[in-house]
Amino acid sequence: MNKNRVKEALRMYQKMQAEGFRPSKSTMNSILKACSRKLDLELGKLIRADVVKYGYESDIFVGTTLLNMYLKCGSMIEAMQIFDDLSCRDVVTWTAMIQGYAQQGKADVALQLYSQMQDEGIIPDGQTFVAVLKACGSLAATEHEKESNGQYVKTGTLEKGRFIHSQIISIGLESNIFVGNALIDMYAKCGSMNDALQVFNNLQQRDVVTWTTLISAYAQKDQGELALQFYQQMHEEGMVPDGRTFVAVLKACGSLAAVEAGKMAGVKSVKTRSLKKGKLIHSQIVKMGLDTDIFVHNSLVDMYAKCGSMVDARQVFDNMRHRDVVTWNALILGYIQHGEIELALQLFTEMQGAGIVPDAWSFVAVLKACGSLAALEDGKVVDDKSVKERSLQKVKHLHSLLLKTGSNSDPLVSTTLVDIYAKCGSMKDAQQLFDNLPQQNVGSWNALISGYVRQNDGESALRVYTGMKGKGLVPNDRTFIALLKACTSLAALEHEKVIYGKPVKIASLEKGRFIHSEITKTGLEFDKFLGTTLVDVYVKCGSMVDAQQVFDKLQDRDVVTWTAIISGYAYQEECQLAMEMFGKMLEEGVVPDEETYCNMLKGCGKAGSLRLGKEIHAEIVQRSLWSSTLAAHLIEMYGRCGSMVDAQEIFEQFPKQGIELWNALIGGYARNGESELALQYLERMERSGTSLNQLTYTHVLSACSHAGLVDTGLQYIERMTKEYGISPTVEYFGCKIDLLGRAGLLKEAEEVLLEMPMPPSLIIWTTLLGACRKFGNVEIGRRTFDAARRHSPNAAAIYVLMSNIYAAAYMWERVEEIQKMRTDGQVWKTPGQSWIEVDGKVHVFVVGDKTHPRAKEIYAELKKLSMQMEEEGYVPHLESVLHRKGDESKLLALCGHSEKLAIAFGLISTSSPEPILVIKNLRSCPDCHNAVAFISKITGRTISVRDANRFHHFKDGSCSCGGFW
Repeated sequence: MNKNRVKEALRMYQKMQAEGFRPSKSTMNSILKACSRKLDLELGKLIRADVVKYGYESDIFVGTTLLNMYLKCGSMIEAMQIFDDLSCRDVVTWTAMIQGYAQQGKADVALQLYSQMQDEGIIPDGQTFVAVLKACGSLAATEHEKESNGQYVKTGTLEKGRFIHSQIISIGLESNIFVGNALIDMYAKCGSMNDALQVFNNLQQRDVVTWTTLISAYAQKDQGELALQFYQQMHEEGMVPDGRTFVAVLKACGSLAAVEAGKMAGVKSVKTRSLKKGKLIHSQIVKMGLDTDIFVHNSLVDMYAKCGSMVDARQVFDNMRHRDVVTWNALILGYIQHGEIELALQLFTEMQGAGIVPDAWSFVAVLKACGSLAALEDGKVVDDKSVKERSLQKVKHLHSLLLKTGSNSDPLVSTTLVDIYAKCGSMKDAQQLFDNLPQQNVGSWNALISGYVRQNDGESALRVYTGMKGKGLVPNDRTFIALLKACTSLAALEHEKVIYGKPVKIASLEKGRFIHSEITKTGLEFDKFLGTTLVDVYVKCGSMVDAQQVFDKLQDRDVVTWTAIISGYAYQEECQLAMEMFGKMLEEGVVPDEETYCNMLKGCGKAGSLRLGKEIHAEIVQRSLWSSTLAAHLIEMYGRCGSMVDAQEIFEQFPKQGIELWNALIGGYARNGESELALQYLERMERSGTSLNQLTYTHVLSACSHAGLVDTGLQYIERMTKEYGISPTVEYFGCKIDLLGRAGLLKEAEEVLLEMPMPPSLIIWTTLLGACRKFGNVEIGRRTFDAARRHSPNAAAIYVLMSNIYAAAYMWERVEEIQKMRTDGQVWKTPGQSWIEVDGKVHVFVVGDKTHPRAKEIYAELKKLSMQMEEEGYVPHLESVLHRKGDESKLLALCGHSEKLAIAFGLISTSSPEPILVIKNLRSCPDCHNAVAFISKITGRTISVRDANRFHHFKDGSCSCGGFW
């Protein structure tokens, strides 16, 4: 019945009433159906009054029609009242109710009704099962996926669906094509394509809906190849596709494009293989005369955009006679995906000019476009936060437009708006919008938490989570991923404490463990994304025990997961464990990526593991993984291992030397004390036209500091601001203070510190304290210590340095005072360690260490060397023992320093002329520095020691540092 006939029927009914005629049951049925078609609930309620008036409410046919009217108008309360009042309820009535609730998205109620229907002995028919299976599909949309036999499935709903399937078989309806189609759709929505395909294969009769349902299912699961294979098979079996089939097939092309590596066409990336398939399908659409179907047209625009051909997408768009909001959205999204943000925003304006009212998806698209613009915009610092003002103004304009159109009430739009305000740096606007939302769902809470995380405000993110819990909302995996990132950002700001020789961020670790317990309480499975993020948190907090436990429990571990655990061991300088994990990763068939190799190289550099670094270098070459980032990491690794010959070779071989390669090489020469070469390469870098950055100058100033080139360093500082416009940063002031401090200009260094426009970092305080220790300046040292303690009361380094300053001045009472401060505050210092790699194994030594299997041989070698050194004129530097002891005790203590133990082990474990490389986690003491020079002369061996500050290359009794260390 068309609209005109519906109006005529209602007019005739009103005339009939006016003339006093009593309507029959058949008439009441017809007029109620007319109300259903018109979706006129108020008129339907008036007709219901007539039904009661004439005594037809007990009639099964009139009652069922009245029930259907309420269901179609979405009035579920009245529908249930009618249903409950029916004296006789048959399969049609029950099916109508089940169908109504399924269509209203109340799948759980629909399934409860299905169960009650069976309890009352009503046998379901084909239409009932179609409705029930639709309800299962709706229920699946609300359930989290779990991995099962290589598929990600909705296990709870799938179990229900399989049970209903068994009932269908028992009743004998498995060959019903409508039921079969509904089964395929249900299994697909539950994630079990194996079950969906089995149903499809068992169907003796298939229509275009059957094929389209299966093709659409594979397309939705991003299995484009299989979708297109079934489309081809459909053709071969003589089945003619319709518009819906082509919508599904075009989506399959889009999903193929998503995984295809693009080819550059000018500055655009085009998915040529998927585009070719898409164009072939387009020609078939034209041939079949379906090119006027607006749904097909919209899918064509979307497909071309995803394949990277915006020219084709625009051509389809321009040739369309009728366009709806979906058409405009598809093109706008296409431009956004391809980085043409301004064009997308212009199209959004044109859409409104064409009389198309933007919907929720339109606003979500353009808001995300503003987010992309914000990512490219340089922020302006407002209240210590970076605000993207131009993008923020665009967002505020869209917000006002949202209020006019009423789309601001859409949960997805409001959530996106909170997210974009945060991306623009305006947490004030994000918080205000969030607070005024009529309904705050998990998505909006997640957006606010993520916004604070993005602003490195982890405390606020955790505070918001507390509020979310107080409202009774259940967090999801995205909530926890954001919260774990909040813990990571807090860890980056927290001073570490040394526990069992390892740096740990205790406060952030406790927060991370709390979030871990919250995840466990909610019953969320650790998928690879959540699990990897948790591993990363424990790594950044310094707890490799926790990180390893989570890692071991993960069933699905990809290259990102492996890289996270490897990076943790690399950061903790557990090079051997990092390599073990790397080996296990390869055994499991996971292919390392660039990030993995970069982390391994960082670990090798920190641990001074040259042999392992070379093995990784060989593997990178073998796999032809050559990038400027990897090359820079290789140069840095070789520099940290003291092999500048290898570092130089990589630099010269690389075809294009960008800023990161120059910085890595200059930094390597600076670290190795080869200041002249560092400055030569700086000049060469400037001649090449490469722009210098803050890191370049940090390396250059370090080179000047290590060589005592104060005037040269100050000249570079002046050039940095005047010639290159590099704004002074904390690192800049740190370098300047280090430069002056190493030259003994302590008063000048203190003045620079006091005049800093920003709070000094811990490194700056320890730099000045270290200079005071070197030159024995107690007065400036104490002032610096007091200020540093107010800034970083839990930093062990400041207590150690101040204690050493007092000890060198024989102020033992003051030493005890500082030690008491440290112990009262439970501030534990990092124990001194030295390590050496021999035959691929790292050997670690601490002061007075006698636990090594070859300890007797090591101490015998040291005794022999001591006698030879005395003959050469070596005099022990007793002042290096910063404790109140007698001279004899001091001599014994000096003999057992970890650096000397590692060198002695190297001498007895290797043959001349093999060089020896020792890594030390603290600064070398004057006595060890002097002793190693003598040992290099006596043994004729080149000995390199990398302490916490720099390299010392000893050869023939001389050190490369020239006394500046």
